[in-house]
Amino acid sequence: MPVYYVRDGKNLVAVCENFGLDTASSWPKNLLADPKARVEIDGTTASYLSRPATEEEVARNMPRLIEMWPAHDTYVKRSGTRKVFVFAPVDV
Repeated sequence: MPVYYVRDGKNLVAVCENFGLDTASSWPKNLLADPKARVEIDGTTASYLSRPATEEEVARNMPRLIEMWPAHDTYVKRSGTRKVFVFAPVDV
């Protein structure tokens, strides 16, 4: 499953509904176990620390994520769950 993201200032906000299944896909579980992430966008790799998004961050960013990929709404209606993570850049 592709991971869709939007920028929220310097942060990235990514969402996963795992095709509407009741269980989360592996990447949110991995981030909860170890929040360090290396993210590559357009050939540029950077280090980030991840965390679950706040309700405010979800409300602010979900409209853009749904506009980008409308299936986000379909999947959350099936499962009732949504995993949204914020990735904050780590200065190296």
